[in-house]
Formats: sequence, C-alpha cells, structure tokens
Amino acid sequence: MLSPLFAIEGPWSGVLAIAPAPPPEPRLVRALERWQKIGITTILSLLTPGERPGWDNEGEICNELDINFYSLPIRDHSVPRPDEMQKVVDVLTKVEARLKAGERVVAHCFAGIGRSGIATVGLLMIAGIPMEDAIDRVSLARGLNCPETEEQLEWLASFDRYRRLSYT
Repeated sequence: MLSPLFAIEGPWSGVLAIAPAPPPEPRLVRALERWQKIGITTILSLLTPGERPGWDNEGEICNELDINFYSLPIRDHSVPRPDEMQKVVDVLTKVEARLKAGERVVAHCFAGIGRSGIATVGLLMIAGIPMEDAIDRVSLARGLNCPETEEQLEWLASFDRYRRLSYT
C-alpha cells in the first residue's frame, strides 16, 4: 500500500507534501516508483541511518529512479542539535529551490508528523510564511498537530530567530 501524501498550501509553483515513510524493502522500490509515477521529483527524508530496517537504501533507489534525494536525519521525537542549525537551513534552502522551480516534493519521517512537521514548517518559513501560519498549514494538511512535541515547537521558534538574524 502506498503511503498517503498530504499536500500543503504553499507559495511555490511546485507542490509540497508531508507523508509517513514509504513501505520498507522489499516494497520500497515499488513505493518509490509509484511516487515517481504521480510526479514526485524530490524526497526529503528525516529518518536516521539504521533507524528502521528496510530504509537504508532509499537514497540509492531514488538515485536510480532519477528522484532527487535529501537526507536530514533527526532522531524520532527529537530535534536537530544547536550545532546543526546551519545544516538544516542549507538543506531546506536547496529543497525550497526545487519547489520554486515547480517540482513536487515529499518530506517524510516514520509517521509523517513530528520530524516531517519540522521540515515542512521550516520550508514554509524560508518562503516567508510566519511560523504560526506555517504550523497551521501543515497541521491542516496532515489532519494532526504538526510537529508533535513541545520541544519541536520550541526548536522551530529557535530556527525562526536564527534565520532572521542570519539572513536579514
């Protein structure tokens, strides 16, 4: 079964979706082929290496399918470390450029709520959407509160401050 995709209203010509992880191997190849068939051109994975059996080859499979793959590993129910803030900005800026170029992007973690919520809210913030509005857009699209922990919400506030201080 294909993981559901939840499209998020954004300012780009491309489409951003949040989703649970696709099924692991041996079904991973078929799931990614299906995403490709519906026009997904870029995947942002928030899974950590070795987090769950069956996803370790996702980047390689995407490469074989000509799907752009970005990895921003964050531990489940956690947030990026303070020293990773610039890395997060760099990865999200690259993904946001693909959205501006009209691509269809899926961000996923395991359940498609917390870590994916951080990434999708962050993408909207980079595009100029205020944090609270970005959280509302992602939560409305997903049908759940995204991200899912207080720590993740606090991290987004820190991300917003960092971004404003670094790029204004």
